[in-house]
Amino acid sequence: MARLFVPALLLVTAILIGILYTVYKAEYEKALLDLKQDETTAIELQSNRITRIFVLIVGDLTFLTQENELLDLAELTGQPQLLETTAALAKEYLALARSRTVYDQIRFIDRTGMERARVDFNNGNPIIIPPQQLQNKSDRYYFQESISLPRGDIYLSPLDLNVEGKEIERPFKPMIRFAAPVFSRKDALLGIVVLNYRAQSLLNAVAAGHDSPMREKMLVNGNGYWLLNPDPEQEWGFMLPERKDHTFGAMYPEEWRTMQEQSSGQIMTPDGLFTFARVNPPEEALEFARDIRPQEDPLTGRAYRRVYESRNNYHWILINHVPPKVVAATTGSLKNNFMILGIVLLILSALLAFFFSIFLVKRRMYREKLISMAQYDNLTGLPNRRLFFDRLDMVVRNAARKHEKFGLLYIDLDGFKGVNDTMGHHAGDELLVLVSRAMDKCLRKSDTVARLGGDEFAVILPSINNGQEATEVAQKILVRLKAPLDLSAGQAHIGASIGVVVYPDHAVGGDQLIELADQAMYSAKKGGRNTIVLFTEPSVA
Repeated sequence: MARLFVPALLLVTAILIGILYTVYKAEYEKALLDLKQDETTAIELQSNRITRIFVLIVGDLTFLTQENELLDLAELTGQPQLLETTAALAKEYLALARSRTVYDQIRFIDRTGMERARVDFNNGNPIIIPPQQLQNKSDRYYFQESISLPRGDIYLSPLDLNVEGKEIERPFKPMIRFAAPVFSRKDALLGIVVLNYRAQSLLNAVAAGHDSPMREKMLVNGNGYWLLNPDPEQEWGFMLPERKDHTFGAMYPEEWRTMQEQSSGQIMTPDGLFTFARVNPPEEALEFARDIRPQEDPLTGRAYRRVYESRNNYHWILINHVPPKVVAATTGSLKNNFMILGIVLLILSALLAFFFSIFLVKRRMYREKLISMAQYDNLTGLPNRRLFFDRLDMVVRNAARKHEKFGLLYIDLDGFKGVNDTMGHHAGDELLVLVSRAMDKCLRKSDTVARLGGDEFAVILPSINNGQEATEVAQKILVRLKAPLDLSAGQAHIGASIGVVVYPDHAVGGDQLIELADQAMYSAKKGGRNTIVLFTEPSVA
């Protein structure tokens, strides 16, 4: 019997090993292919983000060169009329600076090089520069480059660091200048419009997203100098003498040679997996905008000769790097899993595996149930007070790190007690469930609505630009809650008083944000209920 058992065991073992190896080989290749495809997709998304940013900026610039106030300057002769028109122009620039929040300066410079209207970002509080402080910029390179352009052309400066008084501004302020000539209705040159774009937002867009943390995101210029690197000490070598040797080519010479020869691709070397794509933001933005941007001058009817002025082979290279240890971990864990699977298949019976799996599933379900009970409201299914403050703390830290804003709404239902008193507590519970669903429909997937207790709710609105956006969301909620709600016991009519605060405009701490939002909510109560109040105390930040 032993003589039959041993050969049979060896045969079964050989077959099992063959099957496992074949499946492992296929899974290994699939895992590697999936990794490469993920990296390629990530590069495409980053490139699209850059293109969309350039399309938006060029759209703003095109709009500004065609403003009526600007075109009317050629017809004005008196100094009072000129000052009044340039003041109106500056107000338009101020509105744009407040809504976009990405422009360090917005300016109109006349054909002599003199600034006539200018708005500065002023650390997030845009201001109009008084006429007596306006300067002559005729000696600046961007003026000299753009004033001679024909109608329809746009000058684009390199992405570099802002320089003040011949010194690089610190902390570093990446900048791109967009400029375009302005012509009167009679085709006379009036001057140029200049947008100083704070390019850190572009670099943040390249580095942002819900991408895998294992990926190192990089952006280099045509000479291989880093514009974006996981290690900031490697960046801006073309402007900082102490970093002049900090280039991608110096660190990865083999990979750099390939990137010089190809416009896009992937390289697997001992240094890891490199996925790259050459991007030309002006040209790619032009292709993206062809269908939505006019191809003729609306004033003269003439076709534009060019929309972008691309100088010095204006291109960057997007690079995503997966380090070798991450690649090894991706495939190595697969190998280990198959070895364990083989051992398990040899020593465990199907019955044992079956019951063991049931045990694990039940244990996990029980654990998830306990977590859910501890973090979610039993009635509405919304995050409870504990989970809400955990998320608020996380959003505060994330906003501080990324220098972003977020909104916080504190909501107290109006008329809820009347429903409880007249229809009963069961109707009150039913009402709270309907209210939670109604509020959830007004929010994005990234937002959080939580029940803090009783008929009080709170909403976190990540990544907003100002209090107006938060107030608009609050208005949606208020409108939906004012609508009649059908309950089992009859129809209920309620409303809400909502307090609104914005981080970091009003406070930088989670507890203080809640306190100020609560104060604003009580102001809404005192103001007649069914209203929204945006907190108006001075910023604590």
